[in-house]
Amino acid sequence: MKSDKWKAIIIKDAQLRKIRKNLRVLLKSAIDIEISRLRGLENLYRKKRISSNLTPSQWKREITLSRMSNRLDQARYRSILQCTFGSMCISPEAKRMHSGIASLNKDMVWSPLEKAWICIDCYNYYYGTEAKRQWFKQHLEKEAALWDEITKDLPKNLSEREVSEVVDSLKKNGII
Repeated sequence: MKSDKWKAIIIKDAQLRKIRKNLRVLLKSAIDIEISRLRGLENLYRKKRISSNLTPSQWKREITLSRMSNRLDQARYRSILQCTFGSMCISPEAKRMHSGIASLNKDMVWSPLEKAWICIDCYNYYYGTEAKRQWFKQHLEKEAALWDEITKDLPKNLSEREVSEVVDSLKKNGII
């Protein structure tokens, strides 16, 4: 979704809530299966790379598989299937069980600041007032500027995993 406005999806009818939950379960399962399949193929290439050299086409295929699984994982993270706050989700259900499962039955709100869906409980806690929304907006802008500064000298064709490894290395060495 690309809206710049806050949007809430609230379903009050019990039967419609059940249908929504079942559709989310199906979609989440399909995504999990596809990510698992892609990562399995990627691991085959990785094992081959460790034991022997990959051909350039195999190397390219491994990078393509990595990018595909990372993009699918990011799409799931930003989707209405789960609260984007994940382990920081403050809903009572998330405290009792895994947050990814808890949000399958939750009403959700589109956050134009995060460009992702969050549960109603997190919305009220993190964004409940205009002052909180402004603070988050400034925080995210600073974070984006820092990320741009860190990655400006990196080659543009790196996979998300390779960028993550570079950032981890910079953190480990105390550079950031």
